[in-house]
Amino acid sequence: GKPWVLPVVRKAESMLAADETLNKEYLSMGGLQSFTDAATRLVLGENSRLINEENRAVALQTLSGTGALHIALQFIAQFYPGCKDILVSNPSWGNHKLMIDRIPGIKICSVHLLRPQ
Repeated sequence: GKPWVLPVVRKAESMLAADETLNKEYLSMGGLQSFTDAATRLVLGENSRLINEENRAVALQTLSGTGALHIALQFIAQFYPGCKDILVSNPSWGNHKLMIDRIPGIKICSVHLLRPQ
């Protein structure tokens, strides 16, 4: 079936469509800078040493959760020298296993979150 769209989402879509000041241009490769900066501060904290002193915090915006997962897995495979075991819940989305299986060096470890009793 078709997914149900929340009324608030429909209202937000209408508001965006009616706003003549917005355009349909693509964002830069990393996403909307103000969004990624705010997300970084939210995750690491306003007073994070990584942001304020060491300048080592980096963020980027993706199109979807699956897109974000793919980028994270590619990053781990290419740059992380340690264990590349990835915990995936069971049940999970079918596309996660397919995506992980196609990235060399990444290993799936299934984690059962539900205990049928």
